[in-house]
Amino acid sequence: MRDVSKKYMPEDRFIPDREIAYNYTAAMQFAQQFEDNLRGILHTIDWAFVGLDESLSDSEARRFKVFERFIEKSTSGSLKQKMFEVGVKLPDKAWTHIDQAIRVRNILAHKYLLDLRFPAPNDEHYEAIIKELQGHAICLYQAMMITGTALETLEKTSNRHHEIWNEFLKELNLEQNNINKGLWKNKNNE
Repeated sequence: MRDVSKKYMPEDRFIPDREIAYNYTAAMQFAQQFEDNLRGILHTIDWAFVGLDESLSDSEARRFKVFERFIEKSTSGSLKQKMFEVGVKLPDKAWTHIDQAIRVRNILAHKYLLDLRFPAPNDEHYEAIIKELQGHAICLYQAMMITGTALETLEKTSNRHHEIWNEFLKELNLEQNNINKGLWKNKNNE
């Protein structure tokens, strides 16, 4: 078999060893869950409280058509910005963690491995890489936990909000299914 890696990868770059790969993978898994939590927060607000299609800028509306597509296609930086724009309230320290996690996620996702040279030149450099990746994993884990807790709280609030309205409708002898007929568009069909 012909080795084509020389054509596409410079000679001073190699595949990372198992420990580096494992630490990188752990950090990226936290990054992906963090980003999914951001999506969940916006989905919950859009579905349960107020439709957010109107929150799209003109360019976002041209690109995504509906808010749901914006949520699915955007990365963490755009999702965080939209959360801020629509009024999501979090403590300043939480926003600081989220901003740091977005920076770390972008570094890991776009250039981190390319900027390293493998194998590491010495044990000290190797340990520094592992320590840096573990620090990135901690940062992303913290943001994952913050956004996960925010999402869980929001979902509980949404469920309680829904229960209150259902109880009110029952008191009026109204069935929710009949009231909602024709009110909701299927966003996937637009």
